Amino acid sequence: MTGRYNGRVLSAGMDYQLFRAERPTKLVAKYAFETADPELDWLTRHVFVAGTRQPTGVRLVVSRVG
Repeated sequence: MTGRYNGRVLSAGMDYQLFRAERPTKLVAKYAFETADPELDWLTRHVFVAGTRQPTGVRLVVSRVG
């Protein structure tokens, strides 16, 4: 899924990083969003996970898990 989508991120989300010695950094990001586009309604019925911290930033690869 790529491109621009109309909607808004709700204030129910959060994100943070856990820096751990001798282990990879863990990125935790939880967001809730709202859209009136009926073609995107399927996004509200599933759970997704994403994230890998790279030396130059964060790369998000999103996977549906539920």
